Amino acid sequence: MKSIYIILFTLFCCIGCKSLAVPTPKTDTNTITTISEIEHDTVIKIGQDHSSYHGVLVSKGNKIILKKSTKESPGKYLSVPKVVIENNTIKVDCEAKAQELFAKWKSKHIKTEKQTTTTQYVKVPRELNFFQKSQIWLGRIFLVLLLGFAGWGLLKFKNFTL
Repeated sequence: MKSIYIILFTLFCCIGCKSLAVPTPKTDTNTITTISEIEHDTVIKIGQDHSSYHGVLVSKGNKIILKKSTKESPGKYLSVPKVVIENNTIKVDCEAKAQELFAKWKSKHIKTEKQTTTTQYVKVPRELNFFQKSQIWLGRIFLVLLLGFAGWGLLKFKNFTL
């Protein structure tokens, strides 16, 4: 009966503990969406423009009349001027001044960023402290003594002679 206890005690002392499993890497993914609204403005300039009209004036009695046109030239934005003669006065519309148009608009910019964070665990070897080293050496000494005692007990029990 004593020998069974000794064998069980020896097996109990010889069984080692399993180390912890290394954790798997952890991955987190975040999506960040940034919406920015930008207001734009600009000035659109329209240049100066002109058109011309040349004609021959003739007097008939007490009235001046326009006999014929010698040269008509339209501008970029203006058509040929209209000439009107009434009561010895002439009216010609033919010139446009420079113009500025002010325009405003808004634009939306959507920026999407995908952020992936991976956490990896790294096994760091550490030095054993004095207490752990002394436990290992005392365990080895105890194991040698235990094996020697078990061997001596078996030799005595069987009456085995060398």
